Amino acid sequence: MDLKENSEAEFNAKLFCKNNEYILKKQQPFYICARLGKWNHWENIGIPFEFPSCSSTENVLQEIEGNLNFNGFCSNYNEYQDEITRSILNISKKLGGFCEKQNCDGQLFIRSACSFENEEKSVIWMEGNFNRKQKRLIKREENKKIIKIKFYLNLRNLKYSVGPIILNYLKSLFGNNFNEEQTRLSCSDNFPQLDIENKPNINISDPNSLPIIQCSTCAPGETWKDTEQKFSTITTKNFDFILNKNVSSGKCEKCPPNTFKTTEGIQNCIPCPDGRITGGVSGCIYLSDCFKNCSPGYIYSWENDKCIPCPRGQFMPYSGRLKCLACPIDSTTVGEGSINKEGCSIKCKDGEEMGQNEQCKPCMKGTFREGLM
Repeated sequence: MDLKENSEAEFNAKLFCKNNEYILKKQQPFYICARLGKWNHWENIGIPFEFPSCSSTENVLQEIEGNLNFNGFCSNYNEYQDEITRSILNISKKLGGFCEKQNCDGQLFIRSACSFENEEKSVIWMEGNFNRKQKRLIKREENKKIIKIKFYLNLRNLKYSVGPIILNYLKSLFGNNFNEEQTRLSCSDNFPQLDIENKPNINISDPNSLPIIQCSTCAPGETWKDTEQKFSTITTKNFDFILNKNVSSGKCEKCPPNTFKTTEGIQNCIPCPDGRITGGVSGCIYLSDCFKNCSPGYIYSWENDKCIPCPRGQFMPYSGRLKCLACPIDSTTVGEGSINKEGCSIKCKDGEEMGQNEQCKPCMKGTFREGLM
């Protein structure tokens, strides 16, 4: 919609978060304030309007494991390890470096195993951190045949999953020698909620098309709700993410009605004091969102923090409201504080109309009124 050609819109707004904060929930591309000064025209009939909240985030811990099998001599296992190491470092270089330290020091580990072709129990194991050039022989056997290599890569400085890229690249290099790869995702206690963006079009060779993954905490007006802790798997457009226990243990939810929370985090929401309410609105942030629960026929006034009666010509059958309802056209109430539509019993005679002061007055010159119209 072109706002310049839309006569119903006074102005529009787009939402942005400050610092390292993001709007995690789905939102509109822009918001329109109409001529009546409302961001949402349904607000007048009791459906409250709320802008989405910004939440702080931190990167997800990605624990990536991969397995490769080769036919060869165990004495040459270090050559296979070095080849896999160079391949992973090459991917990192193409992506601008996905490890926090140079050459993935302390983040990339490789373990190898060799066995006889027909004797499964006869195994030789070798392991080490490749970049330190330390490889230790654990058990030695002769007549090596099958070399099994497993790599471990731990990352926490990316907002997208690097696992699918490594999977695609190693498959293109080693073909059937590459068996499997899995990515395990973890969040910290202070940022327990995992958010995975589901993009419609994903291209393995383009990191910008991969789903964004990040850990978040609850925004102001939200609280943490625990669920059953268990391991689970999320599939996003053919990519499987295995989640650690603390990832799938709950989610952020809006503070329930009659409560509020001014800070971000997983703390509980605070009940409104002195029996005050939020008028059925959830996700309240400030103490000032709580107001007095006024009786039918009365509404709450923000100006003086008091319950005031509905003025003449209006009524309110419910408690805890902020606006009175208007009487039908050409009718009014006897006085203030009416609680139902039946109170709108005063009607104007023929030749009269209801004025702005809720008093009947003669029809203007050139007009007339006969019976109910």
